[in-house]
Amino acid sequence: MSIIESHLQNNTAEVDTASYSFYLWKAINNMAAHDPELRSSLNRNALSWRIILHSLQTTTFIALGRLFDTDKRSLTTRSLLIECSQNIEEFSKPRLTERKVAAGLDPALLEDYMTRTYEPCPADFESKLKKLDGWSKVFRDRYQPIRHKLFAHRDVEYLGKEDDLFGQTDFMEIESMLGFLHAIDRFIWELLNNGARHELNYFTFPDEARVLKDGQSLLQTLSKSQFSHTHRTAQGGGHPRA
Repeated sequence: MSIIESHLQNNTAEVDTASYSFYLWKAINNMAAHDPELRSSLNRNALSWRIILHSLQTTTFIALGRLFDTDKRSLTTRSLLIECSQNIEEFSKPRLTERKVAAGLDPALLEDYMTRTYEPCPADFESKLKKLDGWSKVFRDRYQPIRHKLFAHRDVEYLGKEDDLFGQTDFMEIESMLGFLHAIDRFIWELLNNGARHELNYFTFPDEARVLKDGQSLLQTLSKSQFSHTHRTAQGGGHPRA
């Protein structure tokens, strides 16, 4: 596995971590807003819900911080784009041919397939750095303070003032930011593995519906389990005493 492939794999994992945590956080909020019974259940189990909420928020903001990190020693979306630009030979048709042969593509189909592939140049990646600058500023202005002052550290200046920082945030903006990071990741993946060049708006995060369905299933299972336990206890059931 090349350095580009390894770093792309790690970047994908980081984007997925941030996205899954955010979409589950969003899904539970939306379900609770429209389901009084669920809302009451979360309120009855406030301690557990606070732990889950804190975990989802922490994971989202810490992962976003890693993706937008400016430390040159770190693997970030920026450093990955720069590496792609500086190692453009990894995206050449000969290297793509090697990857396709290793993946088992029928040699009889390979020649025709390669005639339809795109070989990128450094400008393909450098142009994405300019787009990244805009989202980096959004993160630094509105979301990095939350990461630094509430999750990575406990800034005494903001103890009890968490709403002052969260009040500047917006679910739709976080979703758009994650969508951009996902699109950059998939843009690189498609060029590296398929020799296909797409505009960033070609890509959408495919797993929001799956996260929503999984979150709904989990909450419904817990709700049924709680009802069953309450019902058995009311009838004198439950675990026998030792």
